[in-house]
Amino acid sequence: MQTKRLRALVLSLWFALSVVVPVKRANAAFPLVALAVAAYNSAGALVTADLLAAGGTAMIGGTIAALAITPNNAEAPMRVPLLSDKPTIDAVMPPPANPGTVPSSTSYTYCGGNPVSVCFQNDLESCNRNGASGSPQYNCTGSVSCSGGGANCTGSINMAGGFTYSYTVGYSGTPTQTCPAGSVSSGSQCVVTNPREAVPDNKKDIQRSAGGFTAAGDADPLPSYAQVQNGVVYASGKNSSGNPVMIEYSVSADGSKTYVRHYVQSEDSAQSTVKAQTLVVDNATGTIQSASAATTAGAVTPATGAGSIPSVATGAAVTAGAGSQPIVFPTDYARAGEAALAASSITAKLDTVKTSVESLKEAPAVENPDIGIPTLSGAQDTFYGNDNKIIGLLGWHVPGFTGICPTADINFDWKEFSYHGRFESHCAYADQFRATAATIFDALWVIVAFFIVLGA
Repeated sequence: MQTKRLRALVLSLWFALSVVVPVKRANAAFPLVALAVAAYNSAGALVTADLLAAGGTAMIGGTIAALAITPNNAEAPMRVPLLSDKPTIDAVMPPPANPGTVPSSTSYTYCGGNPVSVCFQNDLESCNRNGASGSPQYNCTGSVSCSGGGANCTGSINMAGGFTYSYTVGYSGTPTQTCPAGSVSSGSQCVVTNPREAVPDNKKDIQRSAGGFTAAGDADPLPSYAQVQNGVVYASGKNSSGNPVMIEYSVSADGSKTYVRHYVQSEDSAQSTVKAQTLVVDNATGTIQSASAATTAGAVTPATGAGSIPSVATGAAVTAGAGSQPIVFPTDYARAGEAALAASSITAKLDTVKTSVESLKEAPAVENPDIGIPTLSGAQDTFYGNDNKIIGLLGWHVPGFTGICPTADINFDWKEFSYHGRFESHCAYADQFRATAATIFDALWVIVAFFIVLGA
């Protein structure tokens, strides 16, 4: 009995918590980072610390040389130039310090100019083809590993007969030296010619040309919140308020203008809306030629993974919470109009009763000696007599229930070891907390009944 009560208590606690504190559904599989966008002029001075929240028309006539997108995680910030004047851009986005030289990578060639993997594969095929006695039944397998930067490689071939052949391969000819991008080979060194392209500095600098933007030309990797495709820069995430945002930078077909478009989604109780801001920047001077801002119904869909492109849909009402199901309220008599229909029929019957009562009030009093005054015993006989069915209800009561706490006997014998015990200590604990558990249980079901009544 006590075990059943404890189990019911746990289930009731779980049910009550799930009703009072519902579980929130997880929507995003790809983490969204908060993005801050700042604008700088040609002198490197900050124009606006939050371009997403800035008013569009107020910026007409100002100058913007570059934009900085900064995430709130450990990823590198991204800097986007709005001018084609490289000296001006370098003043706003300075490259890292030039270290002079950077390490080179060395590649080696083996057995006729082939990589060692090709040589080893040839040996394996030869072993399987010939075997120890010209037979292929040895099923040769093996592996190869290189040390010293690939200068020396050791390999081994295993045959089914238990024979193992080990060997060492050295490179042939002169090793090939390769310098990273932004540097050139000079003797045995790689001399840096473009520090931005050769040296990482934890800042992803996008390159701009008349044909658009490109992520090449910078040693830092493209951060996960951004993507560059077909000359257009995309970034997505959320703003400081947690609302989805999308950023798009592009160059006009003739290369004379840069378009800056920012989208922020907001929500109310009915639908989601998108605030779109567009700035048109002159390519030569960085002057903002025009600015516009508009808010329409729609939604921002951030990127769902590295390399994907975010999108914006506007012009149609979208249910609050992009990607969630619309809120559907249950149909009941109050919303379906059944309450009004029922009330109208009751009103008609009450009007009939009212008319009858008023007619009796206006009618003259008539004495009727046959009508006697009812007595208490008569009323009791009417409602509680032996022939009346209601008498049976007086004997109804909640049926009693008596349970037994489950116990178990444990008997174990193995060789000289023997154990005999009884599993019953939990009954004492259950009986000790019976009153407390019963009180909590009753309170929980009162809460459950309360929500059931409210949901009816």
